[in-house]
Parts: sequence; C-alpha cells; structure tokens
Amino acid sequence: MAVPELKELKSLSSEESTDLEAAWVELRQTIDESKVTSFRACSRDGRSWAEDPEAVRAMAHREGHG
Repeated sequence: MAVPELKELKSLSSEESTDLEAAWVELRQTIDESKVTSFRACSRDGRSWAEDPEAVRAMAHREGHG
C-alpha cells in the first residue's frame, strides 16, 4: 500500500517531526499486519491528516480494530 508523501514540514519542531514519523511507523505496521489494501481519510480542520500525528495514530488504531 502506498502512503502519501509528506511535504517538507517547516512549521514542525524536530520533536513534532519525530512524533509524526513515529506515528507513520505505527500506521505502516498496522497496515502490514492487517488485510487492509486501501483506506481514505480526510481532515476536519483543513490540515492534512497525513501531517497530524494524532490523526495518523487514529487511523492506525481504527484500521487495526476495524
């Protein structure tokens, strides 16, 4: 499964960037361990869900238990 490429995130601190990367690791692991072949997600606040660690983790949790 392909995941969206993240744009350069100048607005994130190094800690936030590290957190985002860790969230994506969690989501990729969940996807690898599941039968999921695709999913859709969108943001509620105009910010890309793919750039929000909480949203990425929510997807990992949802996909892992859905």
